[in-house]
Amino acid sequence: MKKSLVSGYVPWIAVIVLPVVIAACVSPEDRDWRAANGKPSVEAYAGFLAAHPGGRFAGEAGQKLEEWEFREAATANSPGAFQSFVQRHPTGPFADRAREAIDGLDWGTAREAGSFKGWAAYLAQHADGQHAGDAKARMDTTIAGRSREFANVRTVAIAVRQDFSDDIKDVTIGFESSLADLFPYFGVEAPPAGAAGDATLTVRADATAYSASYSQFGIGSGTEYYTGASVSGNLILESPGKTRLTQTFSGEVPCPYTTSGSSPEPKDAPFDEAMRNDFPRQAAALLGRGFGYAPLADALGSGDGSVTAASIWALERGGPAARKVLAAALSSDNPQVSLRAAEALGGHHDPEAVKLLGGCLETDGDAFRPLRERAADSLAELGALAVPYLETVGKDPRPFVREAASRALGGIPTAKSVSLLAPLLDDAIPAVKQAAINALGEHKTPQAVGLLIDRLAAKDEADRGPWLESVRKSVPGEAVASDPDSEEPERTLTWTGGLAARLVQVFPLLESQPELQAKLGGMLSSIGEPAVTPLVLALKSGSVAVRRAAAAALGGMGDMTSEVRLGALRSAAGDQDKVVRMSVAKGLSGTSDMGVIEPLARLFTDPEADVRDQALTGLNQALFFSDSRAEFRRSLGQPDILKALVAVMETSAAAKTADRDAAAAVLGRIGSPAVDALLAALKSPNRLSREGAVTALGAAGDDRAVIALVAFGELPDVRTDDPMTIRLYEALGASKSRKSREFLSQGLAGDQSDGRRSAAAMALGEIGDIRAVDALAAALSPNKTALDTTIGDVIQRLTDYYPDDPETEVDWKSWWAKNRGRYLK
Repeated sequence: MKKSLVSGYVPWIAVIVLPVVIAACVSPEDRDWRAANGKPSVEAYAGFLAAHPGGRFAGEAGQKLEEWEFREAATANSPGAFQSFVQRHPTGPFADRAREAIDGLDWGTAREAGSFKGWAAYLAQHADGQHAGDAKARMDTTIAGRSREFANVRTVAIAVRQDFSDDIKDVTIGFESSLADLFPYFGVEAPPAGAAGDATLTVRADATAYSASYSQFGIGSGTEYYTGASVSGNLILESPGKTRLTQTFSGEVPCPYTTSGSSPEPKDAPFDEAMRNDFPRQAAALLGRGFGYAPLADALGSGDGSVTAASIWALERGGPAARKVLAAALSSDNPQVSLRAAEALGGHHDPEAVKLLGGCLETDGDAFRPLRERAADSLAELGALAVPYLETVGKDPRPFVREAASRALGGIPTAKSVSLLAPLLDDAIPAVKQAAINALGEHKTPQAVGLLIDRLAAKDEADRGPWLESVRKSVPGEAVASDPDSEEPERTLTWTGGLAARLVQVFPLLESQPELQAKLGGMLSSIGEPAVTPLVLALKSGSVAVRRAAAAALGGMGDMTSEVRLGALRSAAGDQDKVVRMSVAKGLSGTSDMGVIEPLARLFTDPEADVRDQALTGLNQALFFSDSRAEFRRSLGQPDILKALVAVMETSAAAKTADRDAAAAVLGRIGSPAVDALLAALKSPNRLSREGAVTALGAAGDDRAVIALVAFGELPDVRTDDPMTIRLYEALGASKSRKSREFLSQGLAGDQSDGRRSAAAMALGEIGDIRAVDALAAALSPNKTALDTTIGDVIQRLTDYYPDDPETEVDWKSWWAKNRGRYLK
């Protein structure tokens, strides 16, 4: 039994002891190798090699390190990263792949630069590179395109000759920097300083200053300042054989200045945008004539906006030679180059340009949509020359061609174009139909807009939104310029009453589409006077929705320039529909015509609170357009309206503060007819009513009001009420009545609150009585407080005394004692 027990324990002992023995046999190198492979990286394998440079796994670790370093270089994907890798592993298994990557990246940089200099830089690094042949061919093309006289030119010396008026003789313009941006594309550069060039480019510039007179705060006779300069001149390119090419330029530059005393000192001016627009493009045109237009086609891919714009301009005007270059550029694998080449062809009024652009128009695929659209825009620029071609492709079976043709016809606003677009309005392809609708909207002609309105009014038209939006393009103030950078003036449509009347007739068709109806109303408001008569007629419609839209449109036209419109809104103030009346109230608000007072007064008694509030707003706004009381008294002096206005002043809701102030202001303008009602309000237990009455009585222009206010101020509960007393003083100041001088003088002398005393002082200044200076001077203290400053300002206003030196601090108490007799004779 013992033997069997012992033999039974042996396997367990082996299981426990064996792992310990195995673990004890693992070396540090094995352990580190497993760790490096567990989390492979450059750092892991570099760390392993540093710890075990001659170990069993050193060779394999070196290979893995090189592989991971290549991975890191590929992730960085920059010439520098790959170059660093090649320097460390010039003969390794990844070295050739790294060199190929460097070649590809450098070629990409050269292509992006699109210049002779870029290709030369590529060849300098990769004489036998994958793209060396392409680079040489592009450089040869650049050279081959040059005129014979400039074929061997590599350096061009720049000479600037400025003949500026003495006013701006120190102003400099960066002609050299602009030329330096263009030179690399033509395979030339400026020679080292002091060295002669193979050719010379001379800039001769004349400039005359603009000036303006400026006086600070409108005081004094004014000082002359230079605000800018008109610059013009010539570019002269001279070849080694003395062949001369010339180009003129003109533009404007600003003259930033500082002042020293009264003399302006112009400082160096930056190269202004107005100047940049002309000089670079004239320079590009000149260089294209001498060195060929192919470099300008390459420059179309430039990331420099000035270079690109100059290149397009020069290629537009380069004639057959430039057109040949542009034809090739249309096939560029750089989308920006092909797009800008199509743009430049828009300046070539030649059948060949139509043919080239037509090829772009018929290029299939979504990727070429931008090119098709750009080609369509350029065909539009060619105008009548392109119409025969567009007539043909307008019937093309391919929808994308018909769509692009519609876009092009939209830029040619002729009767022929309208006739060609008309059938496309029923195209079975929605995109083509929409393009035709949009195109008619771009015409902005009576014929095109009339056709759109007819379709908008068609009974069976399911979606009127696109038609309305297209008509909107012809409405003044509604349309956005399609190309804000265009040098062509924006087309406009002169609306007639007949055309506007046809548009008004669409109102009933939009009853179920209030958003479109509101948009149409806004358009008619913008059309203005031609739409007044048809809108007035629409106000009499049996359709509430039509009357609402018409009232909103008439009301949205701004200031009253039409008696017909004002009369119609007056009549509509009695409409049964509250929305119509609200639109009328809004339309009558904010206008300078006092004829709005009467209808607003009626609307102020409207049963709808919102209408009343809007009418009150309009009445308050009318105060700012005229100081006359007559119309307010005539229209608002009735007891029921006065009672309603006082009631508004009693409203306690915080949201009604503006309404309370407006009611007080209107009552004050009504004046004498409102005084009795205001005197009653002055005795109201409602504090808000009393506050409004104080303000209104101050503006009433009635002696009874002033007497009542002074009496009100003597009441014990008012004398202890700071906010009410301050309001009272302000109202007495607004009254301009000298009857309140003694009361205000007593307040200035006897009140304990500086706030109240300050209000009394300012009120004394408002009434303009020189006798008030006695009280004002007596109230001055030696402490120079804020109150003293206020009193001093009031005395200065009343006496109109200003010391010669504005910095002089006047002792007004002493000054008045010396000068009182001169003022109070």
